[in-house]
Amino acid sequence: MRAEHTLKSLWIKDFIKDIKSENLSPATIRGYYYDLNHFRNWQIETHGKELSIEKISEVDLAAYRHSLVNLEAMKVSTVNRRIGTLRLFFKKAFAKGLIRTDPSVKLRFLRRRKRKKPDVLYKEELNALLRRAGKSAHSFEIGRASCRERV
Repeated sequence: MRAEHTLKSLWIKDFIKDIKSENLSPATIRGYYYDLNHFRNWQIETHGKELSIEKISEVDLAAYRHSLVNLEAMKVSTVNRRIGTLRLFFKKAFAKGLIRTDPSVKLRFLRRRKRKKPDVLYKEELNALLRRAGKSAHSFEIGRASCRERV
């Protein structure tokens, strides 16, 4: 009979030991450790206990991602980093034979929303704005010169 491996077990320590041999920065390794513990704590809050890694399913991972986005309102970059950590974790667990199937295979990263380009003033509009500001009875400082002195 196989021993159940939970995230709290020696597997996290083994995982960290493995990735240290990959010459990663200490900050990256800390991030992996923090991300795995965050997932572990989410399991305990959600299921009332920590599941063995053999029992973690695709549904659990999707629910975790949903929780990060909708309940914790994390940025896309943070969610994707945590997903990446879990994918690496389960890939290595599968390669070592600790799990029969990798539940993270279908777990996808979130797409980044395209940033809307800021509304800008055309050159003519900017010049008109500066002319009006220069004619204003109010002056304001830009660096050391007032707006009136520049126009």
